[in-house]
Amino acid sequence: MTSTSASTSSPIKAMSSLHARHQAPVGPTPARGFTLVELLVVMTIIGTLMALLLPAVQNAREAGRRTQCTNNLFQMALAASQFDEQTGFVPGWKNRRPGNASAFVSWPVPLLPFMERNDIFTTFVSASPQAIYVSFFVCPSSPPENPTQPVLSYAGNAGSGSNTNKWDGVMVDTTTSTTADRISLADVQTADGKATTLLLSEKCGPGKATPPNPVTLGLAFWNNTPSTFGWGNISGTTAENMPWFGITGTPGLRKIINNRADSDLPSFRSMPSSNHAGGVVAAFCDGHTGFIKDSVASEVYARLLSSDGNAASTVSKTTWQAGTSVLKEADYQ
Repeated sequence: MTSTSASTSSPIKAMSSLHARHQAPVGPTPARGFTLVELLVVMTIIGTLMALLLPAVQNAREAGRRTQCTNNLFQMALAASQFDEQTGFVPGWKNRRPGNASAFVSWPVPLLPFMERNDIFTTFVSASPQAIYVSFFVCPSSPPENPTQPVLSYAGNAGSGSNTNKWDGVMVDTTTSTTADRISLADVQTADGKATTLLLSEKCGPGKATPPNPVTLGLAFWNNTPSTFGWGNISGTTAENMPWFGITGTPGLRKIINNRADSDLPSFRSMPSSNHAGGVVAAFCDGHTGFIKDSVASEVYARLLSSDGNAASTVSKTTWQAGTSVLKEADYQ
């Protein structure tokens, strides 16, 4: 009996001991941190993702700025069309100042009433016109250091700058005594066509030595009194003061749009420029906007400026080789 009882109790004790071991409290497991290799891998992945995402973010921001710039030009082109309907001609690169026939302003001032800024326009009728910052005159990619400065980022198509050669562009000197020198959008429509004739463009890109000053360019229409177009000026040191672009001298070896050369013609002082990569945003006489690539050929550029190729001057037709063939959008966009 004794041996039987002992042999019977041994498995029971063994099972109890095993159960006790399983039920014993387990101590806290020590925390395990990142190894140096793991940390480096995580940092590398984060850096790679940031490198991939940052250009996309910057491109998205620039796309937004370019869209705003395009909208600015669209609004100005629409205002120019409304001005044309009311007066029978496109505002000139030189116009008499409202309320003061002996003073002059450039094309942006006559557009103000058609862009819901008649409050500013009326100051030009008074004895003391005010120079203030107006957002739709500024490209967001070329902002001023001081947002209160009267900046202008855009310029008008003045062709070769002479009323004698008025068909080389669209904007002329409207202060002359004869209205025959002026150009209307109807004139453009019956000539080369509004859809292929430039009206406005950006002129605010960087230069090599002395970049165009948007603030000074703004003052050119707020306070300046331009008396002559002066191709010596538009290709010289004061050209950035003038809110117009055109054809001057002979086409150089360098590109026309976004040309950073200060001494070579065509230079950034007299041609369209921007801080957008690859070209400039421009508005055409029919109101539509487009992006003009900076690889455009000189003859194509001159043809875009000319409102009537058949009546264009020898400067346009001979010097710049602007012909009368049909323009293809692929030539400039």
